[in-house]
Amino acid sequence: MSVEHDISLISSKNIHEALNRDYYDTEQFCINRHGYWLKGDEAKKILEQQTDAGHEKISPDTLHALLKSDIIFPVLHGTCGEDGTMQGLFDVFSKAYVGCDHRSAAICMDKELSKRLAMDAGLPSLPFVGFNRHQWETSKEEIIHQINDKLTYPVFVKAVHLGSSIGIHKVSDPSLLSGAIMESFRVDDRLIVENGLENVREIEFSLLGNNNPEVFPPGEVYAEGNVHDYDSKYGLNPAKAAARFDTIAKLSEEKIAEGMALAKAVYQTLGCSGMARIDTFLDANGKYWFNEINPIPGFTKFSLYPLMCEANGLPLADLIDRLIVLGLHRRRQLDRLEVTK
Repeated sequence: MSVEHDISLISSKNIHEALNRDYYDTEQFCINRHGYWLKGDEAKKILEQQTDAGHEKISPDTLHALLKSDIIFPVLHGTCGEDGTMQGLFDVFSKAYVGCDHRSAAICMDKELSKRLAMDAGLPSLPFVGFNRHQWETSKEEIIHQINDKLTYPVFVKAVHLGSSIGIHKVSDPSLLSGAIMESFRVDDRLIVENGLENVREIEFSLLGNNNPEVFPPGEVYAEGNVHDYDSKYGLNPAKAAARFDTIAKLSEEKIAEGMALAKAVYQTLGCSGMARIDTFLDANGKYWFNEINPIPGFTKFSLYPLMCEANGLPLADLIDRLIVLGLHRRRQLDRLEVTK
C-alpha cells in the first residue's frame, strides 16, 4: 500500500469529475489499502472514502473490465503505481495508458538514478551522497564522513523512491544527521543526502507530450529554504497551501526560456512521455539546478501541474483530453513494432 494512497484518491476524483461525458464512457477502478482491486460502485465508495473492503486481489470480472478498456488513466502516486510497476502490467496486456512508460516511470521515481542520468547528460544537479540501509548499517561512519566532506550544510535527507515530500528532512546541524537518516529509513530502504542551497527559489515546470513535449512557463513554490510539506502540497490546510505558490513565476523572459530548456532536456533524457512535473532550484546567482521529476504529478485542487497548465490556457478537461490522445498515440506506435505482435 502506498503512503500516498489518500492523495491518489483525491487526484482521481478530480480527474473523473473533469472528464467530458460527451466523449467518454468511464469505468472506475480502485486498489484499496490492502492491494485489492475494485470496480464500479465498490470503487466509487473507496473514492468517497466510505469503505476499505475487499475480498480477492482482483476478480475475473474486474480484470475483464480492465482489459476491455480502450485506455487506462493510472492515478497512482508513489510506490506500486507511479514507479513503473503498474505501467509494466499494462504493457504486458498491450493496453494504452496515460503517462510515462514503465522504464521512464521507474527512472523518474528513483531520485538517485534520475539525478545521475541528468548529470551524465551534462545537466546541472546538486551534489549528493547515496546509500542503502545495509551500507548505512555496515559503514555508517564512512558515509557520515563522506557527507561532511562532500556537502555543505544545510543538507536534505531524501527517501529515494517516494514523492509528496514524504521521507524528506532538512538538517542544519550535523549532530542531527543520523536521526534524520533513521527517520527516512522508516519509509524507504535507499536514501540520498543532498547539498542544500541558501536563498534558493523553487521553480516548477509542467510538461506535456511524447517525443517533442510542450513545456509550460513555470510556477514557483515559496518554501523559503524548507521542505514543501505534504499539507501544503495537497491543500490539507487550504489557507496555508494557497499562500505557498504562484502558478506563474515572476521571472524574466530569458530566465523562463532557460528553465524551460532545462526541463525539456531532463524530460527527454529520462525518456518521459505523456506528462511530468519537473522541479528545479534557482540559486542566488541565477543558475538552475534539476531537483526531481514526478511522472504522475498530483491532480488535487492545490496541485501545481494542472494549475500551471490552466494558467497558461489549458484547463483540466482539455488537459485530460490531450493526455488521453498522447497515450493512445504511443500505444499505436508500439503496436506497429514486430516485437509487440
